[in-house]
Amino acid sequence: RAYFQAAFQLSGWRIKRITEDVLDEHYGYLTKGIWNPKKQYHDQHAGKSRWQGFINMNALDIIQQLDVIPFRINQAGSYEAQLIIDVGRDKRHFALSLLIARASDKSPDFHIISHVFPKTDKQREGINPVALKEAMVELFCERPRRFDPINSLLVMRDGQIVDEEPEGFDEGVAELTKMGLISPDVRIDWVEVHKDTLKHIRIWNITDEGKIENPLIGTAISLNTNMIVMASTGSPTLHQGTAEPVLIVGDERCT
Repeated sequence: RAYFQAAFQLSGWRIKRITEDVLDEHYGYLTKGIWNPKKQYHDQHAGKSRWQGFINMNALDIIQQLDVIPFRINQAGSYEAQLIIDVGRDKRHFALSLLIARASDKSPDFHIISHVFPKTDKQREGINPVALKEAMVELFCERPRRFDPINSLLVMRDGQIVDEEPEGFDEGVAELTKMGLISPDVRIDWVEVHKDTLKHIRIWNITDEGKIENPLIGTAISLNTNMIVMASTGSPTLHQGTAEPVLIVGDERCT
């Protein structure tokens, strides 16, 4: 109730919520350790690691809530900007995230912003085209005063592009072009990013000695002219099982 009241009365604020029970639980890990059922004792080292991870993740979350950028990249591939479109699991909201990373002679040379919007139709996966257009304009309008138009844009849709989403996107691009935020001759590529597939795809690497191991993170395999599987986890971090890659699909809207 207290969180609801604070969120309602401070509608323009972004509140980081940590309950008393969660804080007490993790502080217990620090002071008492984590119970190890196999060895029948409280592991102090594991408890300190869990507490430190809790602090680190919350610190990063607060930084994100404040729109602070703790680190940046100089360039995001061959595109000046990337736009991510994602629909929530319960289909009640959708999110847009814009990343700009380009040459230093353009303004801004780096910019990142994300927003969550309510979905008008909670029964369908697709985003209403009018809502998508308005969300795009709202997202791009939160920009620095000086803004050089974007010349190349990669659009990544989490899941399948459905219904009239392309039409809504095109209308959004047309509006942003009129506003001078997107170049009239902009190069735009659409891809779908699938974390789950009907057939569970796995990839691995076989060394010259015949040893089978997980691939390096970022390893990609082209299935055909418009499908690529890419390992988002790999040998440096994955020590059990095989890497489960994401499937990237680019159809007629991707060069």
